[in-house]
Amino acid sequence: MKKFYLLLILVFVQTVLLFAQPCTTNFLNNPSFESPTQPSLGNNFPAPNNTFNGWNIPSATSGVPVGGFNVIRVDGTTYSGGPNNASGVGNQYVDINSGGGFVQQNFTLTCTSDITFSGWFSRREPGGTGFSSRIDINNGATVVATSTVVAFTSNESEEVWKQVTGTANLPAGNYTFRFFVDDFANIDDAFLCTSPGCVLPISLLNFSGISNKCADILNWKTSTEINSSRFEIEHSRDGINYNVVGTVPSKNATIGSSYSFQYNAAGSAASYYRLKAVDLDGRIMQSSSIKLSSNCDLMTVNIYPNPVTDFLNINVSNASSPRIIVYSMDGKIIVPISNLKDGTNKLNVGHLVKGIYILKLLNDTETKIIKLSKM
Repeated sequence: MKKFYLLLILVFVQTVLLFAQPCTTNFLNNPSFESPTQPSLGNNFPAPNNTFNGWNIPSATSGVPVGGFNVIRVDGTTYSGGPNNASGVGNQYVDINSGGGFVQQNFTLTCTSDITFSGWFSRREPGGTGFSSRIDINNGATVVATSTVVAFTSNESEEVWKQVTGTANLPAGNYTFRFFVDDFANIDDAFLCTSPGCVLPISLLNFSGISNKCADILNWKTSTEINSSRFEIEHSRDGINYNVVGTVPSKNATIGSSYSFQYNAAGSAASYYRLKAVDLDGRIMQSSSIKLSSNCDLMTVNIYPNPVTDFLNINVSNASSPRIIVYSMDGKIIVPISNLKDGTNKLNVGHLVKGIYILKLLNDTETKIIKLSKM
């Protein structure tokens, strides 16, 4: 009986462990502020843009001046304006130069998720006043989740790093991960995990295109890119069956980027395009389709003389592997398929009897039909 109870206990423990696996994938871009690497010790300011590879500082508000990112790279070197080491990963950490406020990054959930988030704080230097810091998760202007709060005394050592943590269950939507940073605070090692992992790799602002002669030019812009790998451009003639015609690597910029792609869709038929955004984990976001109508026949053909007696000149341009077949008016092949070159070609038709013939000129994507009169 004891063995049976022991077996039940083991099964229960294994089940708990199975359903209590920690959320470990960090969906934030540049979470430890290690990129780009700063060249020297402390006081490196990428301001006035207030952005740092995925992170941004909102515009200053009354009483909260913003001086941009103060990126501190220490490499274990003694630094008088903050800790001599980053909190745990890498060699860089940040605060806001000459002020306090929010350091933030946007993310998008595509499904209801349990989220886990955390980060680390330290003092910039002893003195001044004590302060408290936290992490907020915002939906627009509304705070929907808050971490634990850490407090620092006015004389606390700057070598102490303290972690804040938080959890929440959030519906699909657009959110902001926000460090609240006091004037005397440093931050490092941000973390955001969702279960299930349904963080959208791309937040697409727009997708459009124009036809310019024989080229369809596609443009799109993102507002958010998280763990993004690439964009696949898909093309269709009927709006139903699509094929991938190109790939563009993602810039993986959390603050968004602009992209462009050109495709020569031969012929004058309508073209349909859509985007497939693929993230590093293989998850996919697909855009709606757009329709472009380019009035463009890539292959141009000119024949002379017509009527012809002996030799026919066939001038071909903008063709890929051009060929010609000569038919009688009743559809019989008179001259089998012959390869042409891009440029001027000569075809001996002196052996043909007088009459009207059909010339079928084709390349890899197009076909042209021309009537020929043989004298």
